Amino acid sequence: MESLFEWSEEDGFRIEPYGLELIPSLAALARKRLPRWKGRIFAGDVMSWEPPLRFDFVRTELEYVPRHRRKGMIERLLRDYLAPGGRLILCSYGSSRRPEPRAEPVADMLNDWGYEIAGETEAADTNNVVITRVAWTDRPAS
Repeated sequence: MESLFEWSEEDGFRIEPYGLELIPSLAALARKRLPRWKGRIFAGDVMSWEPPLRFDFVRTELEYVPRHRRKGMIERLLRDYLAPGGRLILCSYGSSRRPEPRAEPVADMLNDWGYEIAGETEAADTNNVVITRVAWTDRPAS
């Protein structure tokens, strides 16, 4: 939340960050550490929490839900979290230290679920192992 705010400002963009944390004690710690945003840091489960407003951008990872609920999470975020015309940004990270180091093919997954990919990118480490994949899809404006 803090880094994204700073990086965006460096690129000439001003964002109003919000955060949802599954673990209440971590949300409380974040509120204490970032008092200027304490009213924007929430505790809850993405599948049941009701956002107080709709967002222009939502960034998430699939690891937050079991595999059989992933498509449902994407549907819920697009329907209940994003403003019309908003963008859902889906990330996956790997590590050269994990048994399966490659990041998941998030663009392919979104495409398989019937979503139009508005963009995608990836990055590899020095061993050419894909460690970061990002794809995004947009909610229709109406």
